[in-house]
Amino acid sequence: MKKGKTFSGQGFVEYALILAGVALAAILILNISGISLREAYCRAVASLGGACDENKDCSFAFDNSSDLDAWESNSDSELSLEDGKACITGDGKSAQSYLNSRCSDSLLSDDYTISLSDVTVDKAIDNNQNTGFDTWFRAKDDKNGYLFIYNSRTNYVRFWKIVNGKWVRLAQKKVPSDWGNQELDFKIDVKGDTFTAYQDGEKLLEASDSAYTEGQIGMRNKPSSKSCVGDISVETISEETK
Repeated sequence: MKKGKTFSGQGFVEYALILAGVALAAILILNISGISLREAYCRAVASLGGACDENKDCSFAFDNSSDLDAWESNSDSELSLEDGKACITGDGKSAQSYLNSRCSDSLLSDDYTISLSDVTVDKAIDNNQNTGFDTWFRAKDDKNGYLFIYNSRTNYVRFWKIVNGKWVRLAQKKVPSDWGNQELDFKIDVKGDTFTAYQDGEKLLEASDSAYTEGQIGMRNKPSSKSCVGDISVETISEETK
């Protein structure tokens, strides 16, 4: 009997090792194929007629204070909720970034569309520092990643690449000066190494770069402005639209 129990125990261990090996092999195959585990899971759910709801953390209406909890920064005091908008108030000295790792982790791929509605920019500090609202994407941190920026002082939109705090301009365009008195609706498509920005459905700017393939999404306020945004949503770009 004792020998039987020992054999049975060894069998379970062997089965466990085999299963672990199969799982590891499957993960390696998925990585080589460029498919994430969450994407494979959602494909399996879809094949069974279900729906994968992994984008739920990537929609923010800013109706209550909990919508601010997912946005991380070294200083939370400058981020507030006002009339259904998330607002960042500058100190006149330095820009402030708020990144969202939860949203980035929940996406099915690193190709996505960022939509920002009812964006307003007001001058908060009377000096010669920049005013405007920026959007981070594929950011490792606030020193490395990509930015789409709207500068309301110079009236430019630009795509930038930031590497260890050093800025490399990818593309730029002059925009109307009266944008500073409007509510703006920005959309940024991130597909592979191509980034396209829209305002109110009209194409604004396009840039290409391949330095960063993944990372966080975030918002950034320039030093002397108070920037507010009504809604932010991030949706994975489906295979059909790529």
